[in-house]
Amino acid sequence: MMATAYGAAAGAFFAALFWRRHIRISSVNSFFSRISYSLYVVHTGVGVWAFRLLIGMSYPSYVAVMAGFAIALGVAVIVHVGVETPTRRLGQRLAHTSMTTVVAPSFRSPRGEAST
Repeated sequence: MMATAYGAAAGAFFAALFWRRHIRISSVNSFFSRISYSLYVVHTGVGVWAFRLLIGMSYPSYVAVMAGFAIALGVAVIVHVGVETPTRRLGQRLAHTSMTTVVAPSFRSPRGEAST
């Protein structure tokens, strides 16, 4: 079963890679591409928690799966907007600042003469 899932994922990846010039970029694609890492990080913990909670409350499994996905998606958006985007911007600012303030060190020879 797991090999089939990995095979299907690999097949989908290579199909998208091969056909990438023919895939139209939509707002849905852009949305999921922006939050993909946050969704990857939270989906197991949040999704499984929601699934177990709803199954424990006697909801049908298909409802629990859909609700788990929706909750994980919401948490991923919050993490993306509240954590990922601000820290990426901070990192860019710090990298830009450090690149503009770096000065090549001046080395002195043992005799005290400056070298290039």
